[in-house]
Amino acid sequence: MKAGHPRLLPFLVAANPINYGKPSKLSCVEALAAAMYICGEKETAEHYLGKFSWGHSFISLNKELLEEYAACSDSAGVIAAQKQYLERAHQEATAKRGEIDLPPSDSETDTDDEEEANIAVDRMGNSIVVPPTDAEHSAAGDNDQLHR
Repeated sequence: MKAGHPRLLPFLVAANPINYGKPSKLSCVEALAAAMYICGEKETAEHYLGKFSWGHSFISLNKELLEEYAACSDSAGVIAAQKQYLERAHQEATAKRGEIDLPPSDSETDTDDEEEANIAVDRMGNSIVVPPTDAEHSAAGDNDQLHR
């Protein structure tokens, strides 16, 4: 249903089967129930949501936010609570992205200092493998014999 005016509700996540998990994509009954819950009419909100098989999910999915919004005394408090919640969520998401444990890529693997010494860059930025000098080659051969 298209409306001429957008709903003025704080950040909440939809629980209806069409838009489940989508922020601010509430059905009409979710929007009405959210407004009732925030204004202190929790039982009425639960009553209307109870008419739908997924209705209980809306309150459980948004419980923390609904309680924070309901505790506010005015619209400025609701906006501040919304801002705090969104900042916390952003920080948690950023922290989780940094915790991903992936194996190192080829570019991240440790290379021997000898290998690094044999790579040069030309004036165009291309990597060039420089063949070892006779002194380096004989020193490498000596090291190979020591490890055998």
